[in-house]
Amino acid sequence: MTKNRPKKSNQSVEMDLESSTFSSMASISTDFSSTSSLPPGPSGLPVVGSVLEYKGPHTTLKWTEQYGPIYYVRMGNKSLVYLNTIELVEKYMEGRNGEQFLDRPMGPAAFGEGLLFGSGDKWKSNKRAFMKAMHTKTLLEDMEGAVQTELDIALDELHRRAAKGRPIKIGHTLLPACANVVSGFLLGGSLPLVCPERESLHKIIKNLEGVNLNSKLIQLTIKHPKMREPLKRLLFKDIVDVHGTSRRLQRLIRQWIRQTRTGVIYTSPNNPTQCPFHFPSATETSSSPENNGTNGNKVLSLSMPGQKTTVPDETLGNVSVDKDQSQEAMEETGVRTPTPEPDPTVKNREDVDDSVDSSDSQQVDDKSSDELDSDEDRITSPTTPRPLTRHFISTESLLTVPKDDARVEDIMQNEAQLTSLGFSSVAPGEQPFEPVEPTSLVDTPDCPKTPITEFQWQFGRPMSINESHHSILQRILAQPEFAGVTEDNDQELLQSLVDMFFGGVTTVLSGLEFVLMYLSKYTTMQMLAQQEISRVLAEHGDVKITWSMREKMPYLRACIVEGLRLGSVTPSSLPHVASVDAEIEEFIIPKNTFVVAGIYSMHRDPKEYIDANDFRPQRHLDEDGKFTSPRSFRPFGVGARRCVGETLAEMELFIFTASILRDFNLVSPPGSKKASQMETHMRIVHRLKDFKCLLQKRK
Repeated sequence: MTKNRPKKSNQSVEMDLESSTFSSMASISTDFSSTSSLPPGPSGLPVVGSVLEYKGPHTTLKWTEQYGPIYYVRMGNKSLVYLNTIELVEKYMEGRNGEQFLDRPMGPAAFGEGLLFGSGDKWKSNKRAFMKAMHTKTLLEDMEGAVQTELDIALDELHRRAAKGRPIKIGHTLLPACANVVSGFLLGGSLPLVCPERESLHKIIKNLEGVNLNSKLIQLTIKHPKMREPLKRLLFKDIVDVHGTSRRLQRLIRQWIRQTRTGVIYTSPNNPTQCPFHFPSATETSSSPENNGTNGNKVLSLSMPGQKTTVPDETLGNVSVDKDQSQEAMEETGVRTPTPEPDPTVKNREDVDDSVDSSDSQQVDDKSSDELDSDEDRITSPTTPRPLTRHFISTESLLTVPKDDARVEDIMQNEAQLTSLGFSSVAPGEQPFEPVEPTSLVDTPDCPKTPITEFQWQFGRPMSINESHHSILQRILAQPEFAGVTEDNDQELLQSLVDMFFGGVTTVLSGLEFVLMYLSKYTTMQMLAQQEISRVLAEHGDVKITWSMREKMPYLRACIVEGLRLGSVTPSSLPHVASVDAEIEEFIIPKNTFVVAGIYSMHRDPKEYIDANDFRPQRHLDEDGKFTSPRSFRPFGVGARRCVGETLAEMELFIFTASILRDFNLVSPPGSKKASQMETHMRIVHRLKDFKCLLQKRK
C-alpha cells in the first residue's frame, strides 16, 4: 500500500519533536555548513543538534525570548526556521508569500498525500474536493446533528459517573464522543450504540491515544515496523502499532465507503439491517452488474438511527469484503453479533476505566503490524463477497446549484457563517474552484493569478442547496477528483479521510480537556459562564444548547478561546517546506528548509496579551461585552494548510462545553495542582497528562 512520492523519494520523515505532529528523519539535501544567512538560534551539539535541550513547548518559548521572533534550530538531521509572531506568520505563511511554503514532508505511516502531509497538485486536488463537498447549505446542519447525537450519549455517561462521587478522567468519557462526531458528520448519521463498527472505531482511537510520537521507540517502529514485536519482547514494554492501527482505520473507512454506495450495513450474515445513515434514494441501472439482470430502478430508502427496518434479500450481494482481509477471514461464516447491554451485576465500567491512565499506560494491540486482526477487530462483511463495481448515483444533484434565484439568495445568506472554513467570493487575481468568466479575473503585477491565496479557498458560484440531504461522504465520493476511484487506486481518498480522523478527534479532545481544566480551577469564571448559559436558555425556553446560541454567549466563547490559547493543542504548525529558495525578512531560506509557525509562542506574545500566562477570558470581550477573536490566535494551523474541519471543531467545543456547564459544576479535587502547574505531554497533539475533576450535578 505504501507508495513513495517521486519528489520526496530521498526523504523519510517522522513526527516533529516540537509540534508532536511529526518528528523528522528527513535527509534534507541543503548544505547548511554556512549558516551566516540563517536566523540566530541555539547552536546545539554535533549530529543531534538541540534534541537533548528540547523539553517541550516551553523550550520553544524560551528560545523565542532568547533569540527573537525568528530563530533557526537543528533537530537531529533536520533544520527548522520558526516564525513566532502573528505579523511574520501573516506576511510569510498566510499572504501570497505563503505560496512558497505550502509543501510538507511525508507523515508517519502515510501511504498517500492526503490533507495533512500532502504537497503539490495531489494535495491541492484532495483539499479542493473536500472543500467543494462541504460547500453546501446543509453543512452546519450536518455538523450539529453529529455533535448533538454524540453529546446526548456522552452526557448520559457523565451523569452515571458523576453519581459515584469520585474524581474522573473526563477525557476517557469524551474520547468516544469525539470519534463518533467525525464518523457521524461524514456518514450523515450516528453509528448504532451497539455495533461492531462503533466498537472497532473506539479501539482504534484508544490505540492512537497511546501514540507518543516523541518516543524513540515509536519513531523507530514507524520507520521499521517489523522491529516492533522483537522490541516489545526484549524490553517487556507495549509499543503501539501505528501502522497496524492505521490499516484498521483504513479498513473501517473502506467499509463506510461501500455502505455509502450500497446503503446496507451488516451486523451478521443472516441479519442485515437498514443502514442507519441518512442518505437519499439511489437508482441503479438495469445494465449494472450488481443487478444481475434484475429490475434496475431499485430504490434504497434509508432512515436515521432508531428506526427499525429491514432490507430486501436481493441487496445482500452488493457489498464486497475488504481486500485487506485474508482469504480465511472472507470465508468465515460466523460473524460476531452486537454486544448485549451490560449486566448490572457486573463490575462497573468506570471502576476499570479509572484504574488505567490513558496517557501513560494505554492498552494496545499486541499483534505485529503484519499479523491479522483478531475477530474483535474485524469488520463484519457478507458471506458471499462480490468484486466492487463502481456504480454511484448521479453527481448532478450533488454538485449543481439551484436555478431558482430566490433559492440561490437564501443559500448565499448562509455563506457568512462559513467564512472561517475558507469559503468566500472570488477576489481579483484569485483562481476559484469552479470556472468563472475570464473577465471576472484581473491580472495585475502585484496581484498575479494563483491557485491558492492566503488561507481562503475561493468559489466561483453559490454553495449547493443539497435538497436530498446527501451525506458529506457521498458528496466527497461524487467530486470529480474521486469519482472514478476503486479500491485499487483509492490511496488519496483514504489518506485524506484518515487525516480527518487524526485531526478531528485528538485536537477537539485535547481542547475540551484544557478548557474544562481551566474552568474547574477558576470557579468564579465558571460561575459567570454558567449564569450566561442559564440566562440564554431562559430566553429561548430551551433545554438544549445549539450552535445558533453562540452569539448570545460571548463570555463562554471567550473562556473557550482562552483555554485553547493557553493549551495550544498544536504548539507549532505542521512544518511547511520551502519549495524554492526564499527570503524571510533579511534571512535567506534555502529550498527544502522547514518553516514552522510557533503557535505556542504566538499565543503567549506579551505584545498581544497582557499577563499572557494568565487565564483571563475577559481579554476577548470588547467594551460592549461582545466577543472578539484575537488576531494572534491560530489553534488549528496557519495559512492554506489550516484544518478543513475547523468549524466542526469550534462547534463541538462550544456545544460540549456549554452543555457540560449547564448540567454540572466542575470541581477540582482536594490537593490537586494549580492550573499553571498541571503537567502536559506530547501525544499526537499537546495533551494534559493527568486531568481529573469532580462533577457535581447542578440543581
